[in-house]
Amino acid sequence: MPWPRNVVLASHYTTAEMSVISDFSIQKKRMDLIQGSSYASVLAPLELKSCYDESRHRHTVFATLLDSMLLAPPDETRSLDKLGSLLGLEKLTLPSEHSKSQMLRFLEEKPQLFGKYAIRDAEITARYIRRIQRECGDLNLFNYLPVTIGGLATKVFLRTFDGGPDNRTYDSVMGINQRRVQQRGFGNRARTYQNERANYHEDVAIKCYHGGRNECFLFGYHDGIWTDYDLEGAYSTALAAYIEPDFSNIQRTENLDDFHLDQMGFALATWKFPKDTRFPCLFQRDKDGHGLIYVLEGEGYLTSPEIALARRLGAEITIRDGIVVPFVKDGIRPFLHISRWVKEQRDKYPKHTHAFENAFYKLIGNNVYGKVAQGLKNTSRVFDSRSGSTKQLERSRISDAYAAAFTTGIVRATTSEILSKLPDDVVVGNSITDGVCTTATEEQMKAATTGPQCQFFSQLREMICGD
Repeated sequence: MPWPRNVVLASHYTTAEMSVISDFSIQKKRMDLIQGSSYASVLAPLELKSCYDESRHRHTVFATLLDSMLLAPPDETRSLDKLGSLLGLEKLTLPSEHSKSQMLRFLEEKPQLFGKYAIRDAEITARYIRRIQRECGDLNLFNYLPVTIGGLATKVFLRTFDGGPDNRTYDSVMGINQRRVQQRGFGNRARTYQNERANYHEDVAIKCYHGGRNECFLFGYHDGIWTDYDLEGAYSTALAAYIEPDFSNIQRTENLDDFHLDQMGFALATWKFPKDTRFPCLFQRDKDGHGLIYVLEGEGYLTSPEIALARRLGAEITIRDGIVVPFVKDGIRPFLHISRWVKEQRDKYPKHTHAFENAFYKLIGNNVYGKVAQGLKNTSRVFDSRSGSTKQLERSRISDAYAAAFTTGIVRATTSEILSKLPDDVVVGNSITDGVCTTATEEQMKAATTGPQCQFFSQLREMICGD
């Protein structure tokens, strides 16, 4: 077998593995810190010039470092147990008299079993990444080494999009220009809108981009029957509402009647709800960065779906400054195809018979939205291990402020409308982005989802699923 020129170093949580090498302080400057927790090769592989074969001949090897945690399903721990289960290669369990905190004793007392235990962990990691690579090959992404699920999702999204609807590219539908720039010796992309009015008003869209509605209404123990109701595929569904934008006809307006639940609009507004409003649907950002605080009276940057809902709840609203972006008549829905495609793939590979494939396509579908919203806020900063300093998180290949803000507004408004229509005797424990934990019965919840915003969301689901 010829000496390999390119190899993949697979690890589960590379930070723990890399930190024990003697020259880690030097080597980490040749690697990239991803998501603040894992080292991997993004900009360039590691060039190892002193690798020797059995005959003591020296070879140069290019090693790509990958962390399986960055490619794992987002459960609580992203554990090897989960990856092993997906592969049908179960992680070995420690004997009852041993624990992970005393692995040295395990090695000394049962060296053979320790070896099998350690090798199985490494085998799961390597086989999982190899399995991801094989799945990429099946999607015609040959010789592609995904570093993160988000990066893989972007690659698959663009591959399934470009040359698809009307033979258009993603950039042409979104009205984007991209060019290459050099940063620290590596190529990168600079993205601008083709329409200068879109560039000018982008800051308003960014200010209207917020996270989910995450609130805890109760503390401690509460008796009763509780159910956690979730919106089906919240973000991938809401993305389907985005239609090719007509930036040349952006309208600047302070007229409330211009902001509809299915219209892409963004505004700085003030509001005041009736005093008996149980769950106001508008919010202010916490000054200390702890998220959104929903208030009866305030001022903030809002999206059209939330403004329309607030009016239905009886709020007095004043638009201080706002824009509405019309959609191109019969324009393309750029994100509808990926939601349909993911559903088709998951239907093709049922979870109980094809656990890996089903999880793989679910991960792709769930991560497209994250890449659309990447790097929009100037507070999104990451540590650059190569330079030893923090920097602004770069936008992804498919980042778009208008699409991200509109999508999150739809999800918040849908969750908020459900809360607003629950009977007063129903107790709500919390809301978490796309879910509500409550004592509401199925009949009560069904009634709470009959409002205009929920029906709009339901129509989007029907576009994707056919039911």
